Amino acid sequence: MKRQIDSILLGALWLIAWALGTSFWFNTQFGFNIFSAAHWNYLAALQSSGTSVRTLFYVSLILAAVIAVGGMYLLIAPRRRRIRIMRTSQNTAATETPKNEPDASTIDLPVAEPEPTQPANATQPADTRPQMARPPRLNLGGMVTTPAPAPAPAPATMPMADTQPAPKPSDFADIKKIFTDAGYVVKDAPRIAGLRPALFAIGGNETLWMGAVDTPAERMAAAVDRLNGVFTDTLDDIKINIHAFVIGTGGESNDTVMKFDSINALGDYVAAHPAIEITPESSDDFDAYSEYIDTVANYLNKV
Repeated sequence: MKRQIDSILLGALWLIAWALGTSFWFNTQFGFNIFSAAHWNYLAALQSSGTSVRTLFYVSLILAAVIAVGGMYLLIAPRRRRIRIMRTSQNTAATETPKNEPDASTIDLPVAEPEPTQPANATQPADTRPQMARPPRLNLGGMVTTPAPAPAPAPATMPMADTQPAPKPSDFADIKKIFTDAGYVVKDAPRIAGLRPALFAIGGNETLWMGAVDTPAERMAAAVDRLNGVFTDTLDDIKINIHAFVIGTGGESNDTVMKFDSINALGDYVAAHPAIEITPESSDDFDAYSEYIDTVANYLNKV
């Protein structure tokens, strides 16, 4: 409703300015008052009698009408907000990758060289060389080598980063249902600063909710800072409103992370703060915002 009121006020202001400018032009050039009925009757009498009227007068009338209509269109026509979509392919410019953080798409994984084959009747000497094990997943620390105490040693265990596994589809169903019922759009949660949130949902007015269960509030705050950093690097004059929460950790809420003692307490809070209704006028903006969040989530899963 605020947009419609603003458009009406701008249109009225434009028509007043147009009328004053047009009146000034016709008065100074032709001595014609566009607000006077007598002048219009005199013009009609001239036209009916066949008296010649300056061509510039008719050209001025046409231009005045075009200016009035064109100005109204520029003021009232809907505008699309621009959101720069971040690309995560190998051709992405290096400036789009956060500073001091490597792009997962450009890191070469070490590959163990295949062992040479030997004839079946050849005597197999004892292998005292260290065995090279291919890491099971990306690890920025490089390749790990372990000596083989036996001819068939077990693969060496790679130290894994401090991350949480992705929740199962049946996990946190109650939390997701709370936000779905409140009108939010629940999305697949990415891994953010080593944390896999239990809830990742968006709403109108560039709103983003994410939460975790039995997770320290400090760890959730670090994830919020990481996400804000990505938004700052990739958005132009658009602020994403992040609402973060944890359940079951005790304590009080703070400016960054809200804390709830139970899922029921979370449900009561979200029911009192439902998602903003997406109107037909704002649906294009919301679709662009949803696509941007999907791109950011995909990027965070790759780094």
